[in-house]
Order: sequence, then structure tokens, then C-alpha cells
Amino acid sequence: MPLFSKNGFGGLISQKKPRQGQQNVAAPPSNNLDTIALENSAIKVKLGHNVLCYEDGLWTSEVGGSSGGAVKEMARIKKRNIQLAEENNLLKFKVNMLLDMLAVSNADCLLKDSAFENQKKSK
Repeated sequence: MPLFSKNGFGGLISQKKPRQGQQNVAAPPSNNLDTIALENSAIKVKLGHNVLCYEDGLWTSEVGGSSGGAVKEMARIKKRNIQLAEENNLLKFKVNMLLDMLAVSNADCLLKDSAFENQKKSK
């Protein structure tokens, strides 16, 4: 047996086989992807008793047996939103009034301080 062969080490190093890419067994064949995308264009999500569909970039409620409850819930949420907006406006008004009162108080204090300084200088 020769000490050196073609690869120089007498067959001690095995030839590496070219690696084939791993195949994803769960993925459908690529030619069926277009048909799957067309069939499943709407995404449906169930949240509690509501079913929402995502179609054409918008989330919409799926019409079904629970749509009456969804309408009531939407009306309640709109009413609460209006109530909170009114409360927010009232609080903004109160903050503005308090800032005005603080400005007037600060101006009065500065006026009294300057009057006191003038009386102190005149004596």
C-alpha cells in the first residue's frame, strides 16, 4: 500500500459530498402558492364573541349572530368617547382659568413689591 495516494494522505480523508438544501416539508409546492393566496385573502380573528375580518387593508366585523351585540358595544363606546371628550374640554378650560388667575396674582404681587420699594426709597 502506497504511503501517499492521489489526495496525499492515503485515503484517510473522505471526499465531501455536495450539500443539498434542506427542504421544508410543511410548505406547499411553490406552484400552488398563488392559489392559496387567493383562497385565503381574508384573515379572520375571533376576539371573545366578535369575529373580525381583515380585507383590503381594513378590519371589519363579520356579520353573524353576534352582530347585534357588536352594534350595542359600538354605540356604548361612542357615547363614552363623547363623554370623555367633553370632560377633557372642561379640564382644559379649568387649567386655562387657573393659569390666568396665577398670572393676575403674580402681576398683583409684582405691582405691590414695586410700590413697596418706591415707598422705601422715598423715606
